Amino acid sequence: MSDRSGAERYRARYRRRRRLTATVAAVTLIALVGTAAAGAWSLFTSTPQGQRVTNRPLVVPAELQAVLVKASRRCDAVPVEILAAQIAAESLWDPYAESPVG
Repeated sequence: MSDRSGAERYRARYRRRRRLTATVAAVTLIALVGTAAAGAWSLFTSTPQGQRVTNRPLVVPAELQAVLVKASRRCDAVPVEILAAQIAAESLWDPYAESPVG
């Protein structure tokens, strides 16, 4: 025979479930507050838009300007600024840059 009655086992399970729920809620709240604080910090201490990648204004090399304009005309949904930012973020305009996976 068991030491505990069915009601006692139920209460013990209920307490464990409540404790787990409270722990998950606390961790979620801490993560949300941390994310909000980090977002506010970056908002108040950030640099102008074009300077986020290179720490200086985003300047497209002269030899690539025509290529970027032509590429952006192929798809109206992607403006030339987005193409330039993508290239700057991925390779910093290095034509010989390779990804770590080749």
